[in-house]
Amino acid sequence: MGDLNCKSFAVEHRYIDGDYMDDHCLFYARCHRPYPNYCRRIHFFAGTCSRARLVGVIDEIQQHPASTLRTDPTPRWENLQKDYLGFLVVRPNRCAFVGRTVLTGLPGAERKYTCTRRYDVNLAGIDLYVDGLAFQQQDRAIAACATTALWVALQKAAHDVCFRVPTSSEITVNATRFSLEGGRSIPSSGLSMGQMCEAVRASGLEPDLFEVSAEPRLLRRMAHAYLQSGFPVIAGLYFYDSEEYAEAAKQASPVAPALNPNSGHAIALVGFRLDPQRNRTVPVKFATAAGGEQTTSVMMTGEAVSEFYAHDDRLGPYARVKCLEAPWGTSDVSIEWPAPRRAEVARVAYLLVPVYPKIRLGHQDMEGKALGLLQGLAKIGFPALPALELDFAILRGRMYRNMLISSQPAMPPRLLYDMLAADSVARYIGVCGVKLDGAPFMDVLFDTTESTLGASVIGVVCRNEQLRTFASQLSRLVGVSFYG
Repeated sequence: MGDLNCKSFAVEHRYIDGDYMDDHCLFYARCHRPYPNYCRRIHFFAGTCSRARLVGVIDEIQQHPASTLRTDPTPRWENLQKDYLGFLVVRPNRCAFVGRTVLTGLPGAERKYTCTRRYDVNLAGIDLYVDGLAFQQQDRAIAACATTALWVALQKAAHDVCFRVPTSSEITVNATRFSLEGGRSIPSSGLSMGQMCEAVRASGLEPDLFEVSAEPRLLRRMAHAYLQSGFPVIAGLYFYDSEEYAEAAKQASPVAPALNPNSGHAIALVGFRLDPQRNRTVPVKFATAAGGEQTTSVMMTGEAVSEFYAHDDRLGPYARVKCLEAPWGTSDVSIEWPAPRRAEVARVAYLLVPVYPKIRLGHQDMEGKALGLLQGLAKIGFPALPALELDFAILRGRMYRNMLISSQPAMPPRLLYDMLAADSVARYIGVCGVKLDGAPFMDVLFDTTESTLGASVIGVVCRNEQLRTFASQLSRLVGVSFYG
């Protein structure tokens, strides 16, 4: 806990945890050894947490019975909340004792923890909260790594759409309901990718599954797009022998070293870091009027990802996963372990994203549509593709509207009103933010309820003052509505 600057902790000695209770009913209660059905919960603080301090907070709250702590916080409660770092549930299982654990991420503006939510807790009658994403250790009875990664991702994805978040037991049972490739479901020996998709469907969401093993650029861009949209991404990977990998890279071997076929592992990506110095240029091919093919380039913000942050059931929350520049064009990453253990090297084979069922348009679909539109604009004299930078996200419609109102440079209020009141939007919309020379130029909007064959482009929001003067002409020329 040194990285989180933890100075003290408080322990609840008899804590009933819903996730463990479900596991206990399904498995541990039927064991010959008597496992307790309760846990301990440890709360961590950046300052001193003593009985006297907690009593003082209770006394202060009693003096302000009409106050609401969130809107009108008392000084002592506010200081206690500022010191609160999160909690760890200790299960009565010596082999896998780390239960539902929520901690704040490590500080640093360059670290983007985009897939977190608020968890409310109560300590001795005092309401506190922590912003993070729940983590737990696999126990190999109810949950292996795949179940745990799914449980982490659904903590955010299901919660955001107000669906019930399933427990580990429910995930394993749902995943193996129609397919038992490895024999019995419990004790769990792991899940296949098909079983993981089935577990996502059973939760009320839909699984978007992508193979990225031979596309390192796609790994960065796709994971970045979903993560900054607030969707946790499950990475399915296989490990190399670290020494063989280092030697093959050193010798510039033309062939990648062999993967261990029995080393399948799943982790949940919950954040990322962008390196502003990294080259973001991507080659783009498009057809010419003469029937040939031309190659140009464009910048993609997702290409700047240097590392991801993952909940790895072996390591803990917010583990560092570095993107490697593999000489074989493969999606290789390095999972950092505490010294002196050597980092692991793995290839990401699949990305699995649980999404709201009406989100039918994915990152690749939006990328293709946006590039086609921008190529059309370039042909009539607007900025050439190499001058532009594209950034993709899937956002709630109301969130995007709020962002437009508060965005800088500010858009004219009357223009905003006419645009935002003109039509309704889907619950989730796709947004391709286009920059020119580092400044907002336009936003290409997508209807995520459409398919790739449908009219998925809603329109274009002109973020550049000069571009607005041509909005009506561009609408007629391109056949897409330009708002401005």
